[in-house]
Amino acid sequence: MPVQAIPLALAASLYPLGIAALLLLTEAVRARSKVAVFLAGAVACTLPIGFLVVFALHGIGLDQDSKRSASFGLRLAIGVVLLVAALVIARWSPKPHNKPSHVIRLAREGGLIGVFVAAVALYVLPSPVYLAALEVVGSTKLDTAARPAG
Repeated sequence: MPVQAIPLALAASLYPLGIAALLLLTEAVRARSKVAVFLAGAVACTLPIGFLVVFALHGIGLDQDSKRSASFGLRLAIGVVLLVAALVIARWSPKPHNKPSHVIRLAREGGLIGVFVAAVALYVLPSPVYLAALEVVGSTKLDTAARPAG
C-alpha cells in the first residue's frame, strides 16, 4: 500500500457524523450490542464501496507512473462534483426543528435491525477523504510480488 494513503485513511476514520451517532448510542439501552451492530453496518457499507472503487480504478488502467494526466483529470472531475454538491447544499435552507433526525432516532429507539439500517444510511455515501485514499491505492501500480496469487 502506498505511504500517501495512510494519512488520508486516518483522516477518513474521523467521520464526524459516525462519531456523533456512536456517542448517542452509548446512552441507549443495550449500548454495547447497538454499538457493535452499528459498526458492523458501517463496515458492511465501506468495505464493498472501497473494493469497488479500487478495482474500478485498476480496471480503467490508471496508475501513478504512466497515466499522470488521466489521474489528475479524475481528481479534477471528483473535485468539481464535490464543489457543485457543496454549493447545492449551501443554498438549501433546512427547516429548523428540535427533534433528532430520523436516522439518529431510529438508531437510539429502534432495535438492532434499526441500528444496522441507520449505519448503512450514514455510511452508504463515503466521505471525500475516504475516496481520496481509495484513489491513491487504486491508482498505484503494484508489482507482481504485491499482487495476490491467482
